[in-house]
Amino acid sequence: MTNNWVFVAASYNAGSVDLYVGSETAPASLVGTLAGVGTIAWDAAGDFALVGNRFAGDRGLPGVIDDINLYNGSADLPFIQGIQGVPEPSSLALLGLGSLALAASRRRRN
Repeated sequence: MTNNWVFVAASYNAGSVDLYVGSETAPASLVGTLAGVGTIAWDAAGDFALVGNRFAGDRGLPGVIDDINLYNGSADLPFIQGIQGVPEPSSLALLGLGSLALAASRRRRN
């Protein structure tokens, strides 16, 4: 997946992790659950786990990570889809109509 925006969310609850994935055009959906993962890992210094790498720093992500949010409590699918921010088709249509109107007004002025 080169040059594609991917939405990824993980919800930790009672020793299991639910993983959700979505895209620019598709709402997030549950893609898997890891049961029995235990507690969230902290390193010896008490620092939170690294995002996009391991504590050893030897396995970095060959991409960009943006817009990281941490919430107090676990999340269900409606909550995850609510924070994803996929534009509604009607919003895209309005944006397109606005762009056409702007282009038409510029042509009239020239």
